[in-house]
Amino acid sequence: MRLDYIVCLVQFVLSYSYILEYQLYRMQYFRYHRDVKSVNLFRLFSDRAKGNVDRDLWMQQWSVIENMRGYQTAAVDTMGADALSRSSNAKDANFRFQTLIACMLSPQTKDNQTSTAFDNLVALVDPDPLLPSTLSLKSVESIEQAIRMVSFRSIKAKNILEASKRCLSEYNDDIPNDIDELLSFKGVGPKIAYLTFTIAFGNTIGICVDTHVHRISNRLGWVHTWHLSNGPEKTRKHLESFLPKERWEHVNGLIVGFGQTICSAKAPKCSDCLLVKTCKYYNNKEYMRPKKNVRLQVGDNLLDTVDASD
Repeated sequence: MRLDYIVCLVQFVLSYSYILEYQLYRMQYFRYHRDVKSVNLFRLFSDRAKGNVDRDLWMQQWSVIENMRGYQTAAVDTMGADALSRSSNAKDANFRFQTLIACMLSPQTKDNQTSTAFDNLVALVDPDPLLPSTLSLKSVESIEQAIRMVSFRSIKAKNILEASKRCLSEYNDDIPNDIDELLSFKGVGPKIAYLTFTIAFGNTIGICVDTHVHRISNRLGWVHTWHLSNGPEKTRKHLESFLPKERWEHVNGLIVGFGQTICSAKAPKCSDCLLVKTCKYYNNKEYMRPKKNVRLQVGDNLLDTVDASD
């Protein structure tokens, strides 16, 4: 009887080991295929984000936009950061600092409001010129009052005052000539930094992508980043991957003006646009509709997110 007990025990252990081995195999199998599926999804969205850009097509579209931009003046042409900084006829360091201030005022703000705020700051330090040494003497309350018409005025006022003090103490009444140092300023992201460098130093390190460039690049099919998290930054990287570098400095002014005059966000004037035959958005209104959230994950690493709203 003792022998029978031992035999049953051995059979039980063997059976349990087979079951355990089978469960481990299943776990490895499903984990492998889950990760492969996630990686494939990531590759799918990465490839899709780059768009399917035909060189002849985008060059043709670029030329057509240039022609349409010649028909009428856009707000960016007279009240954009470049126009504002040049309007005061400032030279060298003065010009560079005023460029930075104009760029810091502009995010999420219409050009006419940016222009008014910039003029108010010039008046705030009058009769002195708008410099770090003069603006840094003003209170954050007076700066906020001067720029009250821009969005996020409280935050921008604090950032502008802090930038003025840093430019005075660390850069001899000038702005940094290193892009990474400029990016360390509060309120200065890639868009502001690249635009500042293009205007102030004539050195285009990267493409300045704002809401107009992001929207129109997606509408034309140059990129597919509309529903991706941090879409404008992904748009910048993909535009830089195929646009010749000599065109980078012209992207913002060209596309922003096109967005302000014809290809607006809510009511684009498609009847006036010469790109309707090749515009993906015009030919398929579902092209940029909101999509359901998709979380792409390999193991514990979140790779990307597709936002559920525009």
